This record gives sequence, structure tokens and C-alpha cells, in this order.
Amino acid sequence: MRATNWKHYFKDEKPILCDIHPTLPWLVVVMKHRYTVVVFDYKDGVEIIRFQASVLLERKREEMELQRALHQQDASGISLSKLGEVRDILFYDNDTIYWNITRSKPRDQQQPHICGEHNLPTTCNITGRWLVFVSELKIAMFCLDCPSQIQECGIMALDGKTIDSAVPLYSHPIIAVGCSDGYTRLWNYEINSQVFAVKMNAGGGKHVTKIVPLHPAGGPNDRMQLVMGTDNGTMTAFELANFSSPKPDFSILWTLPKAHDGPVVDIVLDADTASLATLSSSGMVMLVHTKGQQIRKQKLGRKGLVPRQIVLVKPHSSGIAASAQYLMLARFNNVFQISRSLEERTFDELLEIQHQRKKTDVKLYYGCSHPVLLDMFVCCTNNGLRVFQLEEVGWSMPTCVISRCVDQNLPLVANELVSPDERVPALTSTLYYIKTSSLCTRTLQYDDNGPTQYGDEAETGITISAAVSGGVGIAVSHSGQFLAIVSRESSTIEVRSIQTRQVLNTKPIAGCHCVWHSYEDVMAALRWEDNIAKVAIYTISGGVKVTQVTNNVETLMPVASIFGGRWLGIGYDNSEGEAHLQFYKWDGGSSVGGFLPKPKHLMWDPSYELCALIYTDTVTIMQYKEKLFSTVCTVPLAVHGSSMWWNGTLFVDTLTHIYVIFPARNSPDVCMIATDQIRPCIVASTLELDDPYSPSPGGGTPSLSGGSSRFLDVSKGHSNMSSRGSFISVSDAKTIQTAMLSENFGKQSPRLKGGDRDPAPYLEPAGLQGVTCTNYTTIRPMGAIVLLDVVGTDLVYTDTTSTLHTISLNHPHLKWRLLAQCGCIEAVVGWSKQPTVNCVEVLHFLAARGLVQQAINAIPQVDTATRFCLAVQEGLYEQAFQLAKEIIHLQKQQQMIGDTHLLQQVLVLLGAVLATCASEDSQQQSG
Repeated sequence: MRATNWKHYFKDEKPILCDIHPTLPWLVVVMKHRYTVVVFDYKDGVEIIRFQASVLLERKREEMELQRALHQQDASGISLSKLGEVRDILFYDNDTIYWNITRSKPRDQQQPHICGEHNLPTTCNITGRWLVFVSELKIAMFCLDCPSQIQECGIMALDGKTIDSAVPLYSHPIIAVGCSDGYTRLWNYEINSQVFAVKMNAGGGKHVTKIVPLHPAGGPNDRMQLVMGTDNGTMTAFELANFSSPKPDFSILWTLPKAHDGPVVDIVLDADTASLATLSSSGMVMLVHTKGQQIRKQKLGRKGLVPRQIVLVKPHSSGIAASAQYLMLARFNNVFQISRSLEERTFDELLEIQHQRKKTDVKLYYGCSHPVLLDMFVCCTNNGLRVFQLEEVGWSMPTCVISRCVDQNLPLVANELVSPDERVPALTSTLYYIKTSSLCTRTLQYDDNGPTQYGDEAETGITISAAVSGGVGIAVSHSGQFLAIVSRESSTIEVRSIQTRQVLNTKPIAGCHCVWHSYEDVMAALRWEDNIAKVAIYTISGGVKVTQVTNNVETLMPVASIFGGRWLGIGYDNSEGEAHLQFYKWDGGSSVGGFLPKPKHLMWDPSYELCALIYTDTVTIMQYKEKLFSTVCTVPLAVHGSSMWWNGTLFVDTLTHIYVIFPARNSPDVCMIATDQIRPCIVASTLELDDPYSPSPGGGTPSLSGGSSRFLDVSKGHSNMSSRGSFISVSDAKTIQTAMLSENFGKQSPRLKGGDRDPAPYLEPAGLQGVTCTNYTTIRPMGAIVLLDVVGTDLVYTDTTSTLHTISLNHPHLKWRLLAQCGCIEAVVGWSKQPTVNCVEVLHFLAARGLVQQAINAIPQVDTATRFCLAVQEGLYEQAFQLAKEIIHLQKQQQMIGDTHLLQQVLVLLGAVLATCASEDSQQQSG
């Protein structure tokens, strides 16, 4: 696992505690000095509110003393405003209540929740958004809408005992308070000073150091559990009931006397495995089942680097099958990681945080992960607040994949790229993904106008028991009939038939990674033997048996990784530290082409000609044609997230932005369709829209390729990339050819055609809650996502909870580019008539993709001189000859004699060129 330093806030302050809101992009931190509390929007980089808790509490105390003096009442019962050491800070509203009640369920059983929408079957329903501030001498609840509105509970109401820990019960308006006498008390904040006459002894210790609430049924009822840890290492679980009475009932469910060799400093719930990870001050980590059985015990850390806190995280970048892990913070600048099973061999240092000022030590105070997006980790230090994005390294098997294959049950669709009269089979797209221990699917649904959406979730009946602990990936064959399941822990692969659910390999296939051929049911597996990586190739014989083609592909260098697609890609790492990539035929017999720099990810376009090589800081797109590889373009983008080909267009995610890359030789177009930064908003529709897709004042769209021109340059003498139709015409199989042709933007989504009738809409507004203006840049969702498909006018993606979401592509400058990239000239012509679309821009875009001849004829609204220059530049002399005659005729009518004389000379030259070409053709035919 790797941690990327994503953001750095409060660089000159010392936050010591923090909490993350589950639905809003909010962080709350407590600074080390003066009890300063800050609520911060980490997506927008804006402080929402900042106040000093001690000042507000003192002000409230003075007001209460004044009121009682005015009414001649005794003021002795007013609690002091002293706070002591800060213990905790928590968000508290209906959103956090919902998430904390449902977190006792496994993540796959948790229902999606939208901020502000509540259907809470609970007796606890709070108005507004609050903060729970826990200190040694007082618990205070501050209302964010009005911080002077405070509910508080001091030690006077707790029999004079100081506060060690506190946590809301969430399902009831009660806060459980662990006190310095070893008892836990219950405070009802709705009745300001009421503390129930309930004292739960947590096991004989003098301090209750940690409390965790559990809702076993996943929803509130009149029963719940509290798990407590004490300073003598004892763990105790209580069941609470009958909250409506003046004295709720409680009973001990289980206890582990002195399970730790020191005070329990932290307890974390892992709902997926129904276990609790507990940490002692000596570095002892223990897994305990929620029913009280001890699972595993492990002593970690070393002298001076004893862990002080434990956090559950789950890296999930690019849909990789990452297993959940625990992070442990030491006192100084070290953060350690260990697997969920607490195996000692997995204990390692994750990161070492450095101070901005040299020769200054960093101290780690507190850390937490996002309650929903577990790949976001936040750490409080004496050098500000650090936000990290966690991603898996050294393991690249996905947990969700798309399979596209011909479905003979669907009606045939038109294929205008080859012939308007030809009808070809339609494709069926199926999403396969792992959800807890089951393989689930969603299938793309169609209506009379094409695909509409992915359908409801359905289980395949295939159970993957090892997936509960993570580290299990899947790969689906091209035909969609066979599924390869890879276990990271056992390094074995099993191949199943999706229809019959039967395992097709008679014995386990050794391997920690596998890939499939682009259009045949052939699989390659990477395995390790005596620290040497070997590649084996398998095929499915008769659809019922796995047969080995070769046990070991002979390579020129030590193997490091493999990539699937049209050719089998093998990555090398030699002893000199050089990393190379070489392609091989799928029989393992011979290589294809020479060495290339090894990418971290590789993807073939469905046409099998374009290949995207994703490196650390760049994306290189190559073309394989006529047995040769050539570079199409290179785009300087650091793609840390997922990527997806769709009809010759590449969608990539950088974890902060989502881009669309339209490849072309030396002149790619790059558009940003979503960002994690809130863009400037406009209030009045009469204002001019700052369109990120519109052409720049210089005549072309901004390019990420270092300012390179988007227009073709005759002096460079480069060859054009062939059209989309020619890509598919060289496919290896007729079935695949016709199937891929049907995956056509215009055919799948007729709503994008007919630009002369369809109004040019603005971008779909992202919207800001509580703001009466419109944001015209789509907001990229938080956390890791996986790009899946384009359906209609929407880009479909999934998040870490296997929930599908969409990003609208409903913008004319995106639509005509997407249509042009897959060769739908008629649809592009319709959009070129839109007043917001620059038809010259469309002409040059098509020319850069080898469609200049069709573009010159199809877009007559472009002036004749521009079309003439482009025809000469592309060597289309016959068209240039006709266009030159039109220009001479037009200029004669306008009596522009000088320009006419020059064009007449050009016309003579073109005539000579055409005559020469005709003579050469006749000589070749006679020869």
C-alpha cells in the first residue's frame, strides 16, 4: 500500500484531534492551544467556522450567572468553564447518526445515503449540525448554526469524576461517558443535566479508556451494545435496554479480564469481519469477535516506536482488489501498516512524515480515515493537517470488470460505417463485481432508441469465500462465459463457467495475476517459483476444460508483470534497474515488435489497433498496424486512478480530475469533464459561460501537450492516422469486426444525432447546497472510482461500495468530438451547424484523424479557401483542383484580379500534378 500526500492544511498550527463528516466534505479539528475548534471544507479549501470552546463556555457561564442574579437564584450549581485535556471531537447530526447506526453492518449491506435525506427508524432525531467536544472536565455540544447554543455536562453531574472517554449511542439521545472511577455513566443531552442512575463497571480498572457502540441488528431498537476497554487491559461488552425508563437495564454479555498487558488505548470496529481490533499502550494488537472470542494476538512495534492508535483503511484505487488493512500511528513521524489478519510478516512502515522546516521533528497526534471512503486518511501533526490518498501497489487485479460480447438474442442494429444497409449483431455489456463473498452482475438494458442504463443487481450464485478478507481479483474472458478468480493470499487461480458455475480447471492453477486475450478465450497467468516470475498460457477447450498451451514463455529478461489485450504484454525488470515492455503472441512462441518503456498500466482499444500505455506522469497512445508499432501521441497526465477506452476515446481519472483524451497524431485534444475543485459560479443566465470545452481565442482548444498546435503542419510531413472504419476493417475475426462496429456512439445513442434540431445545452449543473447560483463544472466525487462505460449521454462509474453513478457528457463540444472520434461524419455535420460550434474547429479535428476528405465534402459552411488549403496540405489534389476553380470563379465575380492571377498559377500546378499522378497510375496498371 502507498500513501500519496494529497493535501496539507493548517501548516502553521498544531491540530491534535480531528473527525471527518460521512456525507459532507468537512473536517473538524481541535488545535493544541486555546481549545480552538475549526470546521473546514477540504474540497474547497475554505474554513466554515472557527471558535474557541473555552471562550464560548465562559461566556455562557457568565450569562447564566447574570440571569440567576437577576432572578435572585442560587448560582452555585453552574458548572465551571474549565476543560482540562481534550479527549475527542465528533460531528453529530442526522447524517452521522445514520452512518454510525448502519456501520455495524458489513459495507455491502449498507444502503446508499444522500446528505440531508433521512429516514431514520430511531428515537434520536436532532435538528441542525452539532459538534460533540469531549474534554477531561466537561462534555459540550456546540450547534454549528449558532455556536453559542450549547448543551454541556460537567464533572459535577458525574459524581465529581473526570472524563476519560465518551461516545454518543446514536440510536438514542444519550452519550456514554467513561469516568476515572472505572464506571461508565449515561448522559441524556435532551434533558440537559440528567445523568441516568446507571453505573457500569468495565472490569475493575480505574479508568474507562475507550467505548465503542454496536447496533447488531443494523438498525435502532430498544437494545444495543457497548464495548469498553480499561486501563488494566480488560475488555467488557454490555447490553443496554429499556432506555425509556429512568434507569435503563444493562447486563454483561462477555468479558476478557486483563486481555492486554497494559491500558487499552484504542478499539476499532471491522463490520465486514464482525471483529474488534484493540490496541494496548505496549503495542499489543488483538482481534476479538464481537461475541467475545479472541481471534488473534500480536505484539508489534519496537523501542521508541510503539503504536498509539489504530485505524482501519482500505485502498481501492482503480478498482483493484485491495484488502483492508490497519494503520498504526507511533508517537513521532512513523505510520505503520499491517494486514487485517494481523500477520507479522505484513507489518511494515507505510510512511515517514517530514516537517517542512529542516532539522525539526514531526509529532503525530491523531489519525482517522473517512467513515465511508476508507482510502482517505487524515493525520494531525505539529506541522499541520495531512490528508493522504491510499492506493494499492504490487497488486493489480480488479474487483469489477466489463464484458462485451455479441448477443444473438438482441435485434440486429444498423452499421453505417460499412454500409447503411448492413445489419450487425448487437453487443451486450455486463458488469461483474465482487460484493463481500458473492459475484454480482448488472446488464446493460436497451429500448427502441438504444441502451438506457445498467439494470438491477443480480447474483450469479458464485461464492468467493476468500473475498471477505480482501485480496481477491477477477478477470472475465472476452466471450463473457468464463471467469478467472485470483486469490492473492494463496496465489492460486480458478476458472469457472459463469453459466454452470462449475470450476473448469481440474487442479489449482498457480498464479498471482492473470489476463485474457482481447477476442479469444485464452488466458495468461503470472506465478513465482523460487523468486523467479514465470508466465503460463491456458486456453478453454470446447468450453468445458482448461488446457495449458505453454508452462513458461521464454523471455529475454526477468519477468516483472503481464498485460492482456491483442498481444500478450510482458514487463521486464533487469538487474540494472531498467524496465522494459515487450509484446508476445498468445502461443508464447515469438515476440511482436521491439522494446518499449514498461508502463504501470496498459489498455487496448476495442478496435485492437490503439493501445494506451499509462506511465507515472504521461499517457502514451500507440498504434499497431501492418505489423508495426508507432506512437500516435503523448499527453502529460499523471493518471493515478482508472482509465477506460470507448470508441477510440480514452477516459482517465487522476484522482482529482477526469479527462477525455481524443487521440490524433501529434495533435491530441484533451478535455476536462470533472474536477474536485469547485469552479466559479454564475448567478445570471445573461452572463457569458466560461466553457472549459470551447475553442480558445487563438482558434484551438487548450492542449496539455506543451502548447503543440492542433492544426496539421505540412512541413512536418507526418502521416495521418487512419479512420475509425479502417481500424475495425483489419480486425482478426469477422464476428469481432461486426460486433465492435455496433459499439457506435451514434447508433447506441441516437439522442446525440441531429444537431440541427437538438438545442445546445450547457453543462449539467453540479450545484452547491444552500447556494442560489449554479456551478457549471461537474464535481468529481470523493474517493476512488472506477470508470466503466458510456451509456447515452452519461459516463458511468462505480465507487468503493459498488454503487453506480453517472457524469453527464451532455455538451455540444463533447458530443461532436465523441462522434467524430468513432467516424460518425453525418452526426458530426449536424452538430457543426450549431451556433456554438466552430465548424473550422470541426474540420481540423476530423482532418487530424484521417477524415479530411469526408470533412471537406460534408461541411460546406467552412469557407472555400480554408478547405482548399487543407486539401493541398493533405495531398488531396483533385479536391484542391475543384476548390481552386470555385475560388477563381468567386473572385472573378468580386473583381479581385491580383488574387485570381495567383490562383490561376496554382491551378496550372495542380493540373500538372494530377496529370503526373494519372500517368504514374497508368504505368503501374500496364506493368
